[in-house]
Amino acid sequence: MYLLKFRATFWWLAFYNAGATILYKDNIAVATRTFNHTGVTSATLPLYIGRGVSGNYFNGKIDDVGIWNRCLTACEINDLFTASNTLTTLSAGPDLYACNGGAVTLNGTGAQTYFY
Repeated sequence: MYLLKFRATFWWLAFYNAGATILYKDNIAVATRTFNHTGVTSATLPLYIGRGVSGNYFNGKIDDVGIWNRCLTACEINDLFTASNTLTTLSAGPDLYACNGGAVTLNGTGAQTYFY
């Protein structure tokens, strides 16, 4: 287990592929770990962002989350790290919170494009 001190001024990126996880901090690979179980890629298990399987919630803010179905190349990682955010921020209404076991329903329309 890696214990890391997160600060808002850092850019974090993690990849999981074929049992190995690589963690990047500010565009530099800083940690690797091998997992010998298959539950990480199970389509029937929930995906947690900001918490571990047994709880351990992240105390902070998380933004700009992206999920790919493949590992990115070093060039693509660098492009993400050096890119400036040119997206327009839209308000989706008031903040909503869902407790453990609760649900939030979101609806929207608009362009089917993404920032890459």
